[in-house]
Amino acid sequence: MEVLWDEHLPQATDVALRALLSKVRALLGDDVIRGKGELEVRLPPDTWIDLEAALDAIHRAESAVVQQQWQDAWWPTRIALNISKREFLPGAGGHWVEERRRMLDEVRLRTYQAIAAVGIGLGGSELVSAQRSAHALINEAPFHEAGYRFLMQALAAQGNVAEAQRQFDTCARQMSRALGVRPSAIAAAFIPETPEPMTTTRLPASVGVASSKLVAKIASVAPEVTVSSSPAR
Repeated sequence: MEVLWDEHLPQATDVALRALLSKVRALLGDDVIRGKGELEVRLPPDTWIDLEAALDAIHRAESAVVQQQWQDAWWPTRIALNISKREFLPGAGGHWVEERRRMLDEVRLRTYQAIAAVGIGLGGSELVSAQRSAHALINEAPFHEAGYRFLMQALAAQGNVAEAQRQFDTCARQMSRALGVRPSAIAAAFIPETPEPMTTTRLPASVGVASSKLVAKIASVAPEVTVSSSPAR
């Protein structure tokens, strides 16, 4: 009863429940919902439930990421993201509904991390996807350091050392102002080695060296994600 009506129970709950069950049976069929006093739901074996599909997809994606099987992780991340971005039971309320919505929110954040890891692992054009997912993670969870770490990884793999440095500075300022803390040692290890100041507009070879050093540094502190700056094959 609380799941259906939360704290606003109708006066004649039995009548209201029978009327609701009648509508559900008309929609799904008598074979799906059985019983009167105690109800039982029997779904066909091939029934597809989006919430379960999202949980299964992110589990498969994260398992593949741990094993650095980037191609195997790519498709499950898209399934998990597509489902987790939808609102669970739009217009409905209650504790049970809110719990499922929080569950999907968590799946979505995990999916952003998985997509970023896959993009960095594959390299090439997938680095753009990694960068986009890292930004999405930062927007939804601004104090989740993983978003900044993945963003710096993606930028460094593309040779954009200056922007990677700027993102670390942004992370450090936000952590300091809001929480009074500094980013973790892992995030701090992502700080690139800044090239010597230039007096001409010609890009120096040291920029490429700094980028390579940053990529190597990232790989050493985050071995679960092998950073690639070369196109995926």
